[in-house]
Amino acid sequence: MQSQCFPDPWGPDGVARTASLSGTFGLIVRVTAAGKRVATGFTLARVVADEAELLTIGVLPAWRGQGLAGRLLGAVLTRAVALGATRMLLEVAEDNAAARALYGRRDFVIVGRRPGYYRRSPQTAIDALILRWSKPADTEFNLRTLT
Repeated sequence: MQSQCFPDPWGPDGVARTASLSGTFGLIVRVTAAGKRVATGFTLARVVADEAELLTIGVLPAWRGQGLAGRLLGAVLTRAVALGATRMLLEVAEDNAAARALYGRRDFVIVGRRPGYYRRSPQTAIDALILRWSKPADTEFNLRTLT
């Protein structure tokens, strides 16, 4: 599925290696289409102590714009908090406006930059923005508000 979502996918070995890291979990979003359950999006994240990292998130192109990435992100935040995370980090290409808008709606903030991190071609590199989400300090924080 990752190869259908990204121009430079990790490949099966890369996904398997990442999924085998300690503390890593994955989620898949499925919808019913033409009477069949179809996988339309996925995510891999990792929790170590009180920090989570969103490693990858993707929705198949035909299913974008329907709120599935938002549902996935809410579910991964909920799972990470349940596993003890109080914050989540991720990297996003500076030119990925749709992803940046998604993360902004979930209160992720820019905390750093990796110059030239994403290669678009041998001559073109795009900076990665490092974003962080922090669990609200409110003791009444309700995980259901994330999904």
